[in-house]
This record gives sequence, structure tokens and C-alpha cells, in this order.
Amino acid sequence: MSCGHILRVPFITLLAYGLLSLGVAQAQDKAWEKKTRELEQKISVLEDYLKERAHELSQELQARERLLQEVKAQNAALYKEMSLLKERLELAERELLHLKIAFSGSKSEAVLPITLADSKTTSHAKEEETIAKGQPYQNAQVQKLSLALKSREAALRIGAIVELNKIDDDEATTAITDALCDSDTYVRMLACKALAQRKAMTALSALWPLAKDGPAEVRAVAIQTIEKITGIASGLNTSDAAVERDKKVALWQEKIKAQASEKK
Repeated sequence: MSCGHILRVPFITLLAYGLLSLGVAQAQDKAWEKKTRELEQKISVLEDYLKERAHELSQELQARERLLQEVKAQNAALYKEMSLLKERLELAERELLHLKIAFSGSKSEAVLPITLADSKTTSHAKEEETIAKGQPYQNAQVQKLSLALKSREAALRIGAIVELNKIDDDEATTAITDALCDSDTYVRMLACKALAQRKAMTALSALWPLAKDGPAEVRAVAIQTIEKITGIASGLNTSDAAVERDKKVALWQEKIKAQASEKK
């Protein structure tokens, strides 16, 4: 065997091996390309899904925002309606109080002259005699009306407050202030309203207990009275618990004191 023949055999082998390796590499490249395309297709499908899902979520979010705005609008409308109803209720309560006072006053017209008359007749004469032993008012008219405030009849006491409120005198204010301790709810409420009209700063000390611990309807009128007298809002609500009322009243009193100090 010649040397050329011996050299050609390894060369052919190497060539075949190289071609085989090249084929394998090409096959691997094609396999990788196929896998890459499949992966790209999967990624594309996933991207499409995510875009679609994001769009759906965006639409859902917009729908929820619109719903939230609608709910807010409804809440605002309800709040406005509640405020109107509250105002109407307060107006109705005031009208009811006025009607009760008017009714009581109409009954007192026939009774009032008996107590205030100079003649001492019936059991009212004994009542006047007992009351007269106390500290009299300098104003004779106030003194007579103050006797009616001690009557057993609430209608008569209400009539007395109405008449006292017509008198421009500090003693009349004092007599009305004393009526804040009356046992009758409507007498106390009417006294509060009269003091509010008179802007009676001297009555504040007697009004505070009613504003803090009085019955709900008396408390509401007492709070309104103090607000009208001082011109300072209380921030109190009739639904406030006792502890909350105490805190608000204390803060309110500090504001009123500060205002008084500034005026000095």
C-alpha cells in the first residue's frame, strides 16, 4: 500500500466527520430556531392575553369609578335631603311650641287678672301673701308678674313670661331667668326664647346647666339661646353623649370667655 493511499484514508474520515458535525450543528440550529419561534409564539400569545386582561381591568376600574361617583352623588343628594328634613323638623317643632304656648296663653288670659288683681280673693291671695315675704322687685309690674311665675298653673306662668318679655328692664330679665328652673318644659323653653330675644348675657350661668344636662328639647332651645346671645356657634348636637357634650360645652365656654376678654 502506497503512502498516498494511507494519507487519503484519514483525510476522508476527517472530512466525513466534519460534514457530519456540520450537519449535526445545522440540525441543532434548526431545532433551536424552532424552539425560539415556538417560544416567541407563546410570548406573543401571553402578551395578547395580558393586553386583553389589562384592557378588561381598565374598563372594570372605570366602571367602578363611575359607580363610586354615582354613589357619592347619591350620598350628597341624601345628605342635602336630610338637611332639608332636619330644617323642616326644627321648624315644625318651633311651630308646635308656638302653638302650645299660644294655647296656654289663651287659657291664661282668664286666669292672669285674678292673680295680678289688687283684691285678695280665692287661694291666689294666700299664695301672693306667702311669696311677697321674699325679696320684692323695685319695678311694681315685674313684682306682680313674678308672683304669677310662682303659680301652680303652667298656663299662668307662661302668660307671665310673655308679659315680662314686653318690659325693658333688667329686673324683668332676672325674673325670666328665674323661670329657667321651672318644673314645666314649655315654661323653660319659653323663658329661653325670651332671654334670646333680650340678648341676656346675665342669664348665661343659668342657661349652661340646661344646655348640658337638660331634657333633649329644652337642651336644644338652651343651646340656640346661648348661641344667639353670644354669637358663637356651639358645635353641639342633640344626639351627643353626655361626655361629648361636656367637652364641647367646656370648649364653647372658653371661646365665649376669650371673646369677652377681647372686647374688654
